[in-house]
Amino acid sequence: MKDPVRSWLEHYGAFNPALPQHWVLLGVTESILLLTLMTIAFAFMAIYLRLVHNRRERYWQALHSKWDKDILNVLSGDRSIADFLMLVESGQELDFIRFLAPFAYRLRGSDLDILAQLAQPHLAHVEQQLKHKSPGVRIWAINIFGLFGMPAQEDSIAAMLTDHSPAVAMFAASTLLSHQRTGFVMPIIGQMHRFNKWNIHALADLLVRSGPKAIPMMQNVYLDIRQEPRTRVVVAEALARCNAFSSLNAALLVLGSEINRDVLVATMHLIAHISQGRHIESIRLLCNSTDEVLKITALRTLRALAVPADVPVFRKALEDTNTWVVRQAATALRDLGDLGTLQAIAAQIAHPRCMLARQILAEPA
Repeated sequence: MKDPVRSWLEHYGAFNPALPQHWVLLGVTESILLLTLMTIAFAFMAIYLRLVHNRRERYWQALHSKWDKDILNVLSGDRSIADFLMLVESGQELDFIRFLAPFAYRLRGSDLDILAQLAQPHLAHVEQQLKHKSPGVRIWAINIFGLFGMPAQEDSIAAMLTDHSPAVAMFAASTLLSHQRTGFVMPIIGQMHRFNKWNIHALADLLVRSGPKAIPMMQNVYLDIRQEPRTRVVVAEALARCNAFSSLNAALLVLGSEINRDVLVATMHLIAHISQGRHIESIRLLCNSTDEVLKITALRTLRALAVPADVPVFRKALEDTNTWVVRQAATALRDLGDLGTLQAIAAQIAHPRCMLARQILAEPA
């Protein structure tokens, strides 16, 4: 097919293939024409999108004008639920659910129960959205079930734990545990390997939502060496945030037998929360570890639990070559009231830890 722009220029005698400058003119002309057509296309697209938006806005205004006043009458008891549901026409079911959702975020108790009764006849339409190709729509459907469908829809939400999108699976887990459905704790923990994009603290907070009834199950996972180390770390952090004092024996067992550094660090963090100064001999031993990370963590843990009898341990650690070890030791001595040791170091300008001692003494306790 011959170039139409070139044909047009040749028709008016404005193009000579033998002249290089005419080829440049042809290229510039075609570029300008292409950009003009693209501009016109984008303009029509913008107009179309604006028209669609305006049409949608008018539609929502019409729905709100029909439902706004009556929803308040239903919540106040002046109108029955059955009468109000007659205002929802065929094809408006999902829009009605979208209308109810903002009220559910603000209401509690009996008012939320009324909203759930209003939504109940239309939840079948929401369940169809769990198969939508968009993860965002599937998450929205799970959220609606969390607002209006629990516990009747818990199995539908649980089925989404194996969704191919980790975000959808995570939202399903969060919804179930927010309602303290402890029966799903183990399936959720089984999906932890898919949640690598979430940090340890976020995943621990997720498990904490399940409530104290889930603590025995989490203890079993924490002790299970077949579990992935990251999963055990998450569970240990969750037990610490639950103040699971019953987990002390399990933590001491792990501390004496575990070889994975991350699990050991999480275990010491757990012990710092639940031991209340009891059975910390293993922590004192780890203060002499050859692993710098374990040594620093052990000193931090001992610092949280220490008694005056531990002062010699921290004094010895002041001689360590690792600055972070020395910082933990110096902070612990200050917290235990052994200011004399720090003041003596701070007074010796030539001492390698002089500036650090001065800094610790200057910091608020």
